[in-house]
Amino acid sequence: MKARDFLLVVVAYGLAGFASLAFKMPGTNVSLVWLPAGVAVVALWLRGTWLWTAVAAGELVIAALEGGNPPATVARLIVANVTTPLVAIAVLRRMRAEPALARFGDAASFIGAVTAG
Repeated sequence: MKARDFLLVVVAYGLAGFASLAFKMPGTNVSLVWLPAGVAVVALWLRGTWLWTAVAAGELVIAALEGGNPPATVARLIVANVTTPLVAIAVLRRMRAEPALARFGDAASFIGAVTAG
């Protein structure tokens, strides 16, 4: 079960990253839309923060697909793209939001946490 979750997050994160590369600003490595952030927040919230390693592995997949980034840049991207969803999850837990988003407050907390993260 855990291995399957890990692999699923790596693949979903990698595919979302590959799709996001289509939105890169010309001449830069900056994407206007970063879909893997949503994948990471949902995975960590629904399945647990232990999946941060899958997010890191997914970021390595994206770096391999993109190519050309120095190792130090890849390391910084991994730290940033793992830390951001972890902060969002901490905010959601602090607000006692439920993943079902059945209450308005849960949905508002989710939007606020994702925006803050």
